[in-house]
Amino acid sequence: MWDYLFIDKTWLNIAETYDRCLPLLIGRNLSAFQPHTPQRHYCALIVNDYSGDLRQHEDKLFASLREGWVYNKCRYEISFPCGIIMNIREVITGQEEVGLPLDEMFSEDRSGLHLEYCFYRDRTLKSLTSQDIIGLNGPAHRKKAIKHGCSLKLLYKGQSRQCILEPVNMTKKIWVDKWDGKGMISSWTKTPGKYRARVPPFLNDIKR
Repeated sequence: MWDYLFIDKTWLNIAETYDRCLPLLIGRNLSAFQPHTPQRHYCALIVNDYSGDLRQHEDKLFASLREGWVYNKCRYEISFPCGIIMNIREVITGQEEVGLPLDEMFSEDRSGLHLEYCFYRDRTLKSLTSQDIIGLNGPAHRKKAIKHGCSLKLLYKGQSRQCILEPVNMTKKIWVDKWDGKGMISSWTKTPGKYRARVPPFLNDIKR
């Protein structure tokens, strides 16, 4: 999917020079994408740039995209002729928590919530189920459990990677309730608790 979004790798290569920055695509039903059959697929580009400095290269990001794209500046969304709509809010704003239209990002069925993701340097498309989508009181099985935000437990080349998502128009802040032994959030709560920070007590250092 990366090759249908980027015609030039200049910006992606720049992104990788920033500390712990790993370009990532997340969305629902990404595996159903067929480039020669235009169909709407919503995804988000996330880099987890803790410095917030990558946004200075916004011009190089747009210059690296495949031709024919249209950018909705108010929604931070880029639409491509192939049917993909890519949200770049986190890249442009440099915010630590990723503000997204959460209802667009996840699919839901009787077995729970689902999301797919793909790192730039690890092209295998992976799937997340409710067990690794953490909302209020733990694993989220319904969208109402992630209404105010959630965290994702991702894998990058066998190593744990965490991503925190928030709704675009957040009406209620949630707080970390518990961490697991790997420093990953295992539960959120609406009640302010002993964890005031939104990041783990120790960072997950990722080796490329």
